[in-house]
Amino acid sequence: MLAVPLAGQDGSPSITDSSSVANFIHYAFGAASAGDGIKVVIDRPANVFLVDDDGYAAFKGGAKFNYWGGQAKGGPMVLKIPRSGSWHLVIDLGGEGGKIRHSAVLVPARA
Repeated sequence: MLAVPLAGQDGSPSITDSSSVANFIHYAFGAASAGDGIKVVIDRPANVFLVDDDGYAAFKGGAKFNYWGGQAKGGPMVLKIPRSGSWHLVIDLGGEGGKIRHSAVLVPARA
């Protein structure tokens, strides 16, 4: 799993905090570079993962797809971008639905 505890990294937010009621939450990161991170904060357990454009289309269509991430218990975590390109962060509540507070911020890799 590529999710690791956040160790005091700061980045300028590209997405603000919000609260949603849904089966899954979607964030689109149009141009991310390999090694960048996405800092994710959630307030309840959920499946948190990154997919590319094809993976997101497959996820929405119920087909098999490759992803980076996995089950998270809550709190802050950072998912690393595996290769440069367009990426989607999905916070999936596992079919349970309900309310979740969440935020996602792109954290550029340090040069």
